[in-house]
Amino acid sequence: MKSLNLLIVTLILIFPALALSAQESTPEATTEPTPEGWPIVERCITESTILDVGDEWPFEGSIFTTSEQGVRVLHADIGIPYFVAFNNFEQFTDAGAVSPDGTMFALPGGTVDKCSNMMCDDYYFFNEIRVYSTDPNPELLNTIEWNDRMAFFGGVAGASQYPLNWLEEEILSNYWRIQSTTWEETNSYLTKINVISGEISPLNVGIPDIQELEVSFDQTRIVVRQSDPITQMATWSIYSLENINLLSLLSMPNQQFRGVLSWLPDSSGFLGAIRYVSENGEPIREETALFSRDGLYNEQVTPFIISDYRPLNRQTFDINSAQMAFLLYDTERRDQILYLADLSRHQITNTCLAASSLALSPTGQEIAFTGDNFISILDIEDEKIHVIPYEVGSIISWREG
Repeated sequence: MKSLNLLIVTLILIFPALALSAQESTPEATTEPTPEGWPIVERCITESTILDVGDEWPFEGSIFTTSEQGVRVLHADIGIPYFVAFNNFEQFTDAGAVSPDGTMFALPGGTVDKCSNMMCDDYYFFNEIRVYSTDPNPELLNTIEWNDRMAFFGGVAGASQYPLNWLEEEILSNYWRIQSTTWEETNSYLTKINVISGEISPLNVGIPDIQELEVSFDQTRIVVRQSDPITQMATWSIYSLENINLLSLLSMPNQQFRGVLSWLPDSSGFLGAIRYVSENGEPIREETALFSRDGLYNEQVTPFIISDYRPLNRQTFDINSAQMAFLLYDTERRDQILYLADLSRHQITNTCLAASSLALSPTGQEIAFTGDNFISILDIEDEKIHVIPYEVGSIISWREG
């Protein structure tokens, strides 16, 4: 039986390097990774202005945040944060997601079975999807009943897995089916849910052990991190989103697959975090790396020291067509530091700014990040910071709406 904490346990790969294609010729094994990664330039940003309550906020659009209380919105035209949905034992805001246009927030509703076994695992079940508007007077737009009542998902604890992924007016849901009598997980399933009509469309009969997935920006492919329930082999698999056909399966020697960060905006490839291990399984180093659309290793982006690594997720990583932003742990400062990477120049900037979550603006000209409990807006070009004096939790996204 798997638990939420087991979702982040790494699985050591002992199979030879291979990349199998279901539709094309077998991709060749990749070359040895470049150990130095992209060059890092330190450019410490220090100039900041703390805004007073009532001051005009220096950004456009809506910034979404999450906390123990629920999901809030900071809208540039409102001037004060407001709640969209509250977190409780009947709906799970940490497992929700904001629509691409920022006008809707969807989340699972259900029940929690606390400390359900000898390991004191928590099981989350959902029997409906709730869709809220995100305007200053949010409304419950739709409640979509889920007939497969015994569905388990991770992500509420630590937001380690995200069961809901938006596809325009549809949601791609990843869930586990649980036997109600034995509590055994039978398989993981993908389903499309139309948030307007409520139509539920199963996409597959079960892809083994989906632990996380990312949808390409062109919405034609998904990359999945999964573990075979028999061999316990961790892999990244790429599927066609249209028919869930397996396009390629990637495994590499002496590596552990840590997480899929994001597809590139042009959907030509994706970024992933991996760990290199010795023949006896001892960790050597971590890295984020670029992979092709078919899952072939291209190049290293950033190296890590093992003790420095903190898993990147949707609260600590973001990307647009020009750059990506992410957090790395600094052992000397004992804090996570904000980095910006130029995707065209393949160069990384260390801003020296401590942060715990982030999101790039829709225009790509600013970045919002949390530090010292407040939200700060950094203008990337003029390197000036405006601090908004509200404690609203962690940033999850920034939308135009």
